[in-house]
Amino acid sequence: MSALLTRTLTGVLIVGMILAGLLIDSLSFLVVFLAIMVATQWEFYRLLRRIKVRAQILQGVMLGIGMFGMFFLVAIRLLPVRYMALLLVFFPFVFIHEIYAQHNRPFHNIAYTFLGLVYIALPFALLPYLVFDVHEKLQPFFMLEGEEDLLNFLIQPGYAIEYDPSILLGVFLLIWMYDTGAYLSGVFFGRHRLMPRISPKKSWEGVIGGTAAVLVTGLALGRYLPVLGKVEWLLLVFVVVVFGTLGDLAESLLKRKIGVKDSGHILPGHGGFLDRFDSFLLIIPVVTALVIFLQG
Repeated sequence: MSALLTRTLTGVLIVGMILAGLLIDSLSFLVVFLAIMVATQWEFYRLLRRIKVRAQILQGVMLGIGMFGMFFLVAIRLLPVRYMALLLVFFPFVFIHEIYAQHNRPFHNIAYTFLGLVYIALPFALLPYLVFDVHEKLQPFFMLEGEEDLLNFLIQPGYAIEYDPSILLGVFLLIWMYDTGAYLSGVFFGRHRLMPRISPKKSWEGVIGGTAAVLVTGLALGRYLPVLGKVEWLLLVFVVVVFGTLGDLAESLLKRKIGVKDSGHILPGHGGFLDRFDSFLLIIPVVTALVIFLQG
């Protein structure tokens, strides 16, 4: 089977999984993206063993799950924002573990454990803020006083929560079209290397082809997916091109430092989860900030 066919079939499976997670309901969204986050974070920590960094896999993954869950509950208003402070209580345990573990480079382990949270867990944890639209109606349950308030809350919840994956779906479409355009342009026309010191295969022709593909996609989204305006979609196109390219290069820098071609082998033709979601990890924080700013 040719490399292109293998890559295409695997890509179809990945796209199908993500679309199922987005389009079925909010529970499928939670399950699919939490699973992808855990797999990506686990892969990142395991990869570090090649450079003798013993990042705390279990602690890091559990903190990532806690972060995702807490952000999810706050996004749907089941918890107030102040409850996020509870996550901070568990951070010192990363240091405490190294005190007793007697590893040779304890602060390397601590630093890379937290890097897995910032680099991987945080972008996934921000996703609920792109798919839930919350309208305030009455006071939330943690502010209820007396039986009458409780009865009113049960009859008419304090917040009307609407699950709408349109923005995140559009962002994924932009990422996929940029990746596809860049890959095909790079394969057939790539001559001038973008940054050979980090990634010898990425080319300026790939960037140009990917930009053309994502620009057409952004214009189509502005017309057929009016959850954002045309200008807003074009801003997201800019974010995908710039930060998608940088995310790809950042992961290539990591692999070059470690001395591997792919972050894993679980996705034939794509490598590992980190290879597949490298651009996503830098795009999502910027997209979230932009969408929150634009929508107030």
